[in-house]
Amino acid sequence: MFNSGAEAEAVLEHVNLVFIGHVDHGKSTLCGRVLLDLGLINDRIIEKYKQMAKENHRENWWIAYIMDEDDTEMKTGTTREVARRGFQTIKKRYTILDAPGHRNYVPMMIEGTSQADVAIMVISARKNEFEAGFQKSGQTREHIILAKTFGVKHLIVVVNKMDDPTVGWDQKRFDYIADSVRTFLNQVGFPQTPVIPISGFAGINITNDTVTIPSWYKGSSLLKTLDSLPPIVRDISSPVVISVSSSLVVDGKTEIIGKVVIGKVTVRQSLIDMPSQNTYRVTGLFLQDENPSEEACAGENLRITLDGSGVLSKGSVLCADRNSVVVGSSFLAELQLMKLPASAPIFVAGYKVIAHIGNSVVEAEVKKLAAVWDKNKNVQKNPRFVKSNTRVGVHLELSKKIPLHCFSTLPDLGRITLRAGTETIAFGKVVKCLAS
Repeated sequence: MFNSGAEAEAVLEHVNLVFIGHVDHGKSTLCGRVLLDLGLINDRIIEKYKQMAKENHRENWWIAYIMDEDDTEMKTGTTREVARRGFQTIKKRYTILDAPGHRNYVPMMIEGTSQADVAIMVISARKNEFEAGFQKSGQTREHIILAKTFGVKHLIVVVNKMDDPTVGWDQKRFDYIADSVRTFLNQVGFPQTPVIPISGFAGINITNDTVTIPSWYKGSSLLKTLDSLPPIVRDISSPVVISVSSSLVVDGKTEIIGKVVIGKVTVRQSLIDMPSQNTYRVTGLFLQDENPSEEACAGENLRITLDGSGVLSKGSVLCADRNSVVVGSSFLAELQLMKLPASAPIFVAGYKVIAHIGNSVVEAEVKKLAAVWDKNKNVQKNPRFVKSNTRVGVHLELSKKIPLHCFSTLPDLGRITLRAGTETIAFGKVVKCLAS
């Protein structure tokens, strides 16, 4: 599907597409349906998945198996890892990132979202399921906030399961969900977000407009809406920086999965791993569905083979120029605090969290509160403590050195999310790297 030498493919824009949303709202089924309707899954595999679903007493799960990575995911119906698959339309190439929806796997959801250009927020219209996801203890709101935090350029909402017996393509139900979500989206910073009614299992209003959609819906299908989004602006002229999401050794060679953040990488190019500063040579580049390529530009999510047998750390970066990446453990950040957990409701020096920066996940401690802003943007210097729902400037110290950057110079390595236990408590940006 992705022959790198084809002239038509060379001009297609590449988009990283993450599917997010509350658990059991139909993300994996929707991803599988896209691939199925585009003819990318052969009949033998389809029959295999149908039989597996029957053996697991979950006949309706077989489409989700197209994206599920292992037997545990298939048996439980819960996505745990970020699954990747590719497809293309006549206008664009897409890499699907199917992110987990369960709150226990939010760190993996963050990993997928941090690599995405566009997010599809999947919301179930089924009675009580929308409400469970949208309430404050659900994942719908948190996933939207995380998508904004990690620089997703565009967000599309799909209202799934519109054919469920509790919904029956009812316009009032759709309008209620759309209005509720749009209000929150406007507050977060996703104005004018398309909201599309679909059925992922039945394949309605996804790859094509269809006569089975009620006349009250005047918009486009999901794929037509995706293709109509404006192009993503990429930096391909700067020295290459590649964010590593996973690494392993196969037959004595290092393989990584990563995203080209800026620049362009080519086969036979030398790259430096930061922070280890080990040097590798690129021996192979593999785009979606394992198609080889001689080069890959900013925005590509791909597998890279390297000479050497060292395993790179998750969160490390490969770069052509060691001076293009800052490595450190101490920095100033501007954060928006969310609701702090009841067990630790006061944000103060000594507060311990888990920080997500790029693909790095690392322990962190608040060393000092530098400033706090009120609703009128008045600033108070060096507050002793702050509480929930506050904008604060803070000095953070990580438990180890990682690649990081000021948001103003390299946003992908300058966005930060803080978590405590199973809760996201703050998000923001790195504003100054300190000597460490």
